[in-house]
Amino acid sequence: MKSSLISTTPSNTGTFPQVFFQEWKTAALIFAGSMLLRVIYLLSLGDDPWLHYPIVDEVIYQDMAIALMKDPYSLFPFFRPPLFPALLAVWYTLVGVGDSFIDVRLLNAFLGSVSIVLAYFIALRFFDRKVAIISSAISSTAGILVHLHTSGLTTSAFMVLFLGSILLMITSYDRDNPSSIIYAVLAGLLLGLSALGRPVSLIPAGAVFVWIAFSKDMRISHRVVGISSMAFGILLAILPVSILNATHGDYVLISNNGGVNFYFGNNVESSGYSAVHPDLGLGWSMAGAEEYASQAAGRQLKPSEASSWYYQEGIKNWTEYPTKMTGLWLKKVVLLLGGIEISNNGDLNFFAANRPLLRILLFNGFWWIIPLSLVGIGLTWRNQNRSFLVLIIGSYLFTVSLFFVTSRFRSPMLPLLVPFAVDYIMIITQHSIKRTTLIASLLMSIVLLIGLNLASRHYGPEPVAAYGNLVQAILYKDSGQPEKAAEHFWLALQSNPDSPLANFNLGELERNRGNYSAAVEYYLRENEIRPHYQTYRGLGICYREMGLHEKSVEAFNQAHIMNPEDQYVRLAYAEEIGELALASFEQQEWTLASERFLEAQAIAPENPFFVFGYAGAIWAMGEHEKADSLMIDLQSKHPDFIPAQQWVEEKWRPLDQ
Repeated sequence: MKSSLISTTPSNTGTFPQVFFQEWKTAALIFAGSMLLRVIYLLSLGDDPWLHYPIVDEVIYQDMAIALMKDPYSLFPFFRPPLFPALLAVWYTLVGVGDSFIDVRLLNAFLGSVSIVLAYFIALRFFDRKVAIISSAISSTAGILVHLHTSGLTTSAFMVLFLGSILLMITSYDRDNPSSIIYAVLAGLLLGLSALGRPVSLIPAGAVFVWIAFSKDMRISHRVVGISSMAFGILLAILPVSILNATHGDYVLISNNGGVNFYFGNNVESSGYSAVHPDLGLGWSMAGAEEYASQAAGRQLKPSEASSWYYQEGIKNWTEYPTKMTGLWLKKVVLLLGGIEISNNGDLNFFAANRPLLRILLFNGFWWIIPLSLVGIGLTWRNQNRSFLVLIIGSYLFTVSLFFVTSRFRSPMLPLLVPFAVDYIMIITQHSIKRTTLIASLLMSIVLLIGLNLASRHYGPEPVAAYGNLVQAILYKDSGQPEKAAEHFWLALQSNPDSPLANFNLGELERNRGNYSAAVEYYLRENEIRPHYQTYRGLGICYREMGLHEKSVEAFNQAHIMNPEDQYVRLAYAEEIGELALASFEQQEWTLASERFLEAQAIAPENPFFVFGYAGAIWAMGEHEKADSLMIDLQSKHPDFIPAQQWVEEKWRPLDQ
């Protein structure tokens, strides 16, 4: 008896290679059209600095990629999923890290176009060829996908792997053929790799396992083989990362940002669509978030423990405020299914306002696809083949709703939803359903179109120019155009006087010009809006340059507390305490000088000067034997430190000056 992992329609049986050779010309045209549109979009940007410079999370991914090339162990355990940084590291190894980011945008455009082709083959398995072709055309021209496929984010790589895994899962094969196991392992491998980009894809994997376990078309032995083969493939992809995390840091499956992301979307102050820490604000950092959890827990937490703490805090919000949190979740569902696009890596409204082609392409998007696809799903939900695809879509979107909703998180499902919408349109145009059903479906379409779009506009973020101008200003700053940068920072403040980071960046520009007093004013204003460690860092630098060492110590202390991983801040903090210690030493305040040198040495033990200064202070206080012992030990540890040599070998003391 023959059986398959996933049942398929009789008209589309055959393995993926067989179907590919039948459809390769159509697939090539789909890829070419998709790629051409993305290249045209990039070319239409002209001299926009976005074309050549990464922004927000793109910068983080690039920094991670460079770290993987130079010092990979510094990243373990991974805070963010490593898929795209690893891909970038391979890309940079092959072509080098150029002055322009356009090569990365073209790489993602290529991968995004491949994902559209994969979606075409998936549609062929569940719908007829006409629906598949029309769906691929719609997906390739959807504005949000064109934009995300040319970004420096994980979206394109994730879609290729995730859609590829689905395609391999649904490929029909004979269970008596050994190749069936290979397909299942490869499907699991791609699914596991996609989880390295977005761990949420493991939830649909679990849903698939349940589907197979309860499949009536397969013998129990085939179900066990199918689940085991896929699970093996998933582990094959994930285990190396888990082992590296464990052996070089902590027991983290993939990355430990899941907890903080869950908390962002599950606290009473959450908007449901932004990654803002309720207490650390928009400028939160990995180290700052983990330190915050440690302070709240009353002990130093490991990365995995910090992630668990944030998960627990999110769950605690649900237990303490069940009504509010249920309302928040329903709001996220509306945003997930609504037409408004929410970007947290640059303002999409600002981009569209300044990019005519994107503005046109955004008319093709979720606003009409989801309502019609939901009705289409409702009409065909009894179809066992398509209900498998619905299971994938539903489990993925449900998982996104558990965190926080943005366009880049829901967008991978767009190519899978489009065929349902197109199929529904064909059903009603061909009058292939009963009149009563037709009328009911049309009414439901209208209700969903109006209801979801109005509700999402009501609950979504208000379109403001502040964030768009802010991002554009940062791009101009990175491209070496400070005057244009300052102009856009001011525009951001005009749109919203409390716009975070605008004052900070104006402070940075003034500090780089040497206008330290002006920079301090901007930094202080930024801290009134939303304090973050970069602002205190800038304040510390300015105060140091102005000779205000006590204020510099206070600023660097705050920066160090908020981000203890910033080595520059740590060393500068210690050096400024050292400056105060020197001042006390010169005033012969030996006790205060010794205390300050000890404090500096505790912060930066690798700096030999602090031990030397402490020894000088206690020697002046009469503790000659202890001071000499410290200097002998210091010389052994730092043989090239000349003051220690002079102390030990020449019997020179700081008071001899």
